[in-house]
Amino acid sequence: MGRTMRAASHKATSYFAARQDEPPSRTISSPRRLSREESQRQTRARLIEVGRQHFLAYGLGGAVAEKIAEEAGYSRGALYSNFAGKEDLFVAVMQEEHQRYCELYKAIYRDNGDSEKMLQELRTTYIDMLVNPEWVILWAEFQSEAVRNKEMQSRYRQFYHAMVQDSVNRLTEHIENGSLLCKMSPSNFVLAMSSFAHGLALRQRVVGSQPSERTTRKLIGEVFDTLIRTHAGEWKVDSHRPLNP
Repeated sequence: MGRTMRAASHKATSYFAARQDEPPSRTISSPRRLSREESQRQTRARLIEVGRQHFLAYGLGGAVAEKIAEEAGYSRGALYSNFAGKEDLFVAVMQEEHQRYCELYKAIYRDNGDSEKMLQELRTTYIDMLVNPEWVILWAEFQSEAVRNKEMQSRYRQFYHAMVQDSVNRLTEHIENGSLLCKMSPSNFVLAMSSFAHGLALRQRVVGSQPSERTTRKLIGEVFDTLIRTHAGEWKVDSHRPLNP
């Protein structure tokens, strides 16, 4: 009996000693369940991401809503519960593209006390957007669909006017506070620059090397510099030097 008790005691001591050497166990918490609103935002974001890829590859006419939903990992019903159709999804893609650049512009306006630096950063960001191959494709697709489709024409007009008005408001603010000077009214400047630059950038993507992307950027920049400057700066005109295509 004594040997049995001592053996049991020894085993118990060994067991607890071994347990003390083990690392403490960790409680694994299950991931937080998304709220309905969070889940919907996640679904929309994923559909917009995949939709953007399909619109770039196949155009609005060639993109298929069911294939977009499938690649995004959702059912066809999930797409139609978030968007009225692929046209509505396309507009959401364009709105996200525009919003991304709006955030960049806001940061430039907000973080720059130096007017000259602010204008140069605005100029660079504006040209970067306009010659971006994906923006050129999406913008041209939006316009071509607006010509053929009455409903898309209405959506395009709403989008375009909102985009222009946002640019006009920001430019007006800096003209009125004296940090910028413009040879045209803010609305005419935005209209003229966007029409010229969009057309030139599209031509460059279609024609290719004539003009090159480098020349396209330079032409847009020179027109920009001719029409707007800081209060302390000088008007930049360099029309006598030929451009290499």
